[in-house]
Amino acid sequence: MTWPDLIKMTPDIVTALAVVVGVIVAALGLKTWRRELQGRARYELALSILMEVREIRDAIHSFRRKLAELDGPPDLMTKWEKIREPLKELDSDLKVANIIFGDRLHKPKMALKECTDEIILSINSYRRQQESKQKDERRMEKMDSENAILWGKPDDEFSRKVDAAVGSFDDELLVFLRR
Repeated sequence: MTWPDLIKMTPDIVTALAVVVGVIVAALGLKTWRRELQGRARYELALSILMEVREIRDAIHSFRRKLAELDGPPDLMTKWEKIREPLKELDSDLKVANIIFGDRLHKPKMALKECTDEIILSINSYRRQQESKQKDERRMEKMDSENAILWGKPDDEFSRKVDAAVGSFDDELLVFLRR
């Protein structure tokens, strides 16, 4: 090859080098863009999970605080429903996080689950206690009623009931005695 041939090929060589450099720059740009997208996805997921767990924490504290302020027996499951939706959202995000972050959130997830499970167990226990207490109260009312029959006063409900029963005999039989 002579110099004049090389000079004639220079535009082709420059074009080929430009294409190679362009491909390299494009590949590096795509790699950087991909890392940026992955970083943004990780950031948004982490932020979402942190916001959800804080919402759950605040809801649990509010749930417990409101219960402490109540005088009568509360409807616990209705109040707990307000916490269930954020828990579902968190569970969904944690499934995605398991794919992206691996199992690094497993221990925190289980610690929070243990807390929510304890609350649910306590709710169920409280409900059973209330049902038992209501049964005991009905049993006590029945016992009081039965005891009132034995040790009642002359003008109590049972005395009036006895008087009414006897009175119905009077109504039916006095007619025959007056003839």
